[in-house]
Amino acid sequence: MSDEFDDKLERFERLWEGVTPKGINRSKAIRFRQYMRQHVLQKFHKRQKGQFASADKGHFNHNFSSKDQFLTKDNCRKYWMGELQREIRESETF
Repeated sequence: MSDEFDDKLERFERLWEGVTPKGINRSKAIRFRQYMRQHVLQKFHKRQKGQFASADKGHFNHNFSSKDQFLTKDNCRKYWMGELQREIRESETF
């Protein structure tokens, strides 16, 4: 199980950096990052409409003050490993 976990994590790192057998492919890295960020965005989008900061409301929701705050490599890695889905499921059950 640990080997499978390590292989999946290593594969994520290779894809994130764009590492291919021929070297580093920056366009593949950018496409993969955009793909992962889109999936993370969709996961957070399903939570609440008012979770993002809005200047016209006159206050900030400090949990998610901007969309860029959660479109990080760490959250993409959590999504890839299935941890993010588990966290969201657990938070919705309470």
